[in-house]
Amino acid sequence: MPRKASVSVEQIASAAISILNKKKDTMRYSELVGEVKKILPRVNDNTLGWKITYLNATHPDDVVKVGRGLFKSKKAQTEDETNLEEKPKGKKEKNFYESFANYLIGIGDCTKAMDIGDRRKGVKWANPDVIGIYDFGERDILRNSFEFTAAEIKTETTIGGLLEGFGQACSYRLFCHKSYLVIPYRDPKQKDFEDFMDRLDNLCGIFGIGLITFDSNNHDKPNYTIKRRALKNEPDLSYENEFWNNYFEELKNHKVEDAKS
Repeated sequence: MPRKASVSVEQIASAAISILNKKKDTMRYSELVGEVKKILPRVNDNTLGWKITYLNATHPDDVVKVGRGLFKSKKAQTEDETNLEEKPKGKKEKNFYESFANYLIGIGDCTKAMDIGDRRKGVKWANPDVIGIYDFGERDILRNSFEFTAAEIKTETTIGGLLEGFGQACSYRLFCHKSYLVIPYRDPKQKDFEDFMDRLDNLCGIFGIGLITFDSNNHDKPNYTIKRRALKNEPDLSYENEFWNNYFEELKNHKVEDAKS
């Protein structure tokens, strides 16, 4: 009997990309594997599993991994980001990015930090305003590889806006060791603001989020004040690699002098 023709890895990739382009929505690993097997019934299961697992790495222009075991067409993801109705960052908020990056260095949480608030990549809940890295020196006897920090800065004082910022700061712990929420220290016009601040402070303590207040009306002298230090967290390696693939080299080579200029 003639031997059945084997299915190549490129055939698997082509079928998977075609399925994702037609589907447009996010597909789970198992779902995508099942759909490819319908098109290529003779495919080797081990080869199929390996190819789908690394599909976003081998075909980054066609496929993105939006979460652990979740795949989506790159074209569909780009369209979603373009159509996303997200409230734009106000000029007032942007005025504090650089000074807070320098502040993270000043308090010793980072050896390098930079603002990325104007550069949106991926989903909203993975877009901090400021990121930083602590790079242990050669003279340090005990060294970890790196420690990453992220911060969400809010200048608005509505309860809804601050709660959204808290949620964002929580999500950054997926890919960072430390996460900070940076908010105005007071709002005399906001009813029960002090009570809400106490509750928010306690929530930050429960979830390990650092809380820093500042004068949102003075970007020259914001007077950043630590209310609560961020607790170190072990991020999820999958999300950590996905996020830092975009920024690691740039941040590592970032010159502190540039941030201060």
